[in-house]
Order: sequence, then structure tokens, then C-alpha cells
Amino acid sequence: MKRIDFLKVVRAVATVFPAVAQDRLQADGVLPIVAHAGLPVTGDFWLSSMSDRRVSNIEYYPEYTLIRWESTTDVNSYVELEYDGVDGKTETLKVLPGETEIYLWDAVQGFAHLRYRSVYAIAGSTIYSDWLRYSPRYMIYPIGDASPYVWIDYNSVGVPAPTNNPNVYDFEINLGRGYVRFLTASSFSSIQLWPDGWSLSLPGEGSFQFNPNVSLNWMVTEAGLYHIHLDLNELIYKIELK
Repeated sequence: MKRIDFLKVVRAVATVFPAVAQDRLQADGVLPIVAHAGLPVTGDFWLSSMSDRRVSNIEYYPEYTLIRWESTTDVNSYVELEYDGVDGKTETLKVLPGETEIYLWDAVQGFAHLRYRSVYAIAGSTIYSDWLRYSPRYMIYPIGDASPYVWIDYNSVGVPAPTNNPNVYDFEINLGRGYVRFLTASSFSSIQLWPDGWSLSLPGEGSFQFNPNVSLNWMVTEAGLYHIHLDLNELIYKIELK
């Protein structure tokens, strides 16, 4: 496929449609950068015409993956989704205008196994953006009676998102005996990290769920200073007593 200099295309569109050119590139620091010049571009930019089209969030359950998209009425573009299947094959599907929820029943779970790009039709040509990976840059909030914040969600202090290794968190925290889980905002209504099983004990390692709709905790069996490793790319954890 012939590669297109998307920035030149954007400048050309801005020349023809000066009102569009007044819209500036903007970033929210959480989702992929979005602009409003009517065309997709390479890198971590995603241009949209009539409305921004992007991932709202991704939730991982034991049986399936749920991807929530912002709605759009733009009939000239769609999102192409590519993911690693549990059978070892790479699968591709289209997210069409009007679709806001996509369920994947055969996908390997974790941010590292899913990619998406925008596809835009203009003047008889099809323009593709580069593939993007979901990197929401969540803060992680420990909560539970084993944590310093007990079960008061709004008291929990968040661990900043990593800058050098996206979606992989390493930090230390003092834990007492009891139960702990991790939130992605200082609210129980947020997406949460749950052990993939009932009351798995710490220290330990394994896999975790990533969704707002389960009520599972890790059980801390020994008090002390813990090193927490949480990998959202692969949905695995390793929590060690120092």
C-alpha cells in the first residue's frame, strides 16, 4: 500500500476548508490524541470528521472482552479493529458508524493483543491511519481494609500512570492483613482490577480481571511492605512481600 504524507493532506484540506483549520489538535491525556481536520494521520493522532470516534474503555471478563466506543454519525469512515485470537490467528473486524459496543468472545485478553485504526474515504480514495493500541493511562488506587485507605474510595491516593512502560505499574505500599483490590479512579463505580478467582492470597502472582462488575479481592495473609506489579498489557500481576 502506498504511504501517504497525512500532514500534507491535512494542510491541503485546511486550505480548502479554512473553517476546519481553526480547530486545533487537542489531547485529553487519557485517550488517543484527537483532532478535527477531517482526516486520519499517522502516529498517535486520529482525525475525525463529523465527530470524534475513539475507544471509551475496554473491559475484560472471564468469558469475553467488551470494547465501548464513542458514537458517530460519520458514514464516510469506520474503525478497523484487529486482535489476537485464542486460536493463535489474527482477526479483523469493522466498527461501523452507530456501533458503540463490541463483544469479543475469542480474543486473547490484555491491551497488548488489540489494535485499531481509522479508515476514511475521500475523493475516491481510502486513507488509513497507523495502528493504535489502547493506552488509557489510568491512575491505580489501592483500596480495602488491608490498605492505608480501608474501604473509603475517595480517600485512596492514586499511583500515577507509568511514562516509560505504558500500562505496566510498579509501586510499593504498606499492607496489613485483610483484603485489597485496585481501582482506576477514586470511586467504586470505576473499572477495577480483581483477582481471577475467589480470595487469592498475597504474596502471589497470576492473572486478574479488569471491569466494574465483579466483587473479588486479594487476601493479604502477612502484613508488611509490598512491591506491586500490575501489567494491563497482559492482565497479569506479581505482588511480593519485601
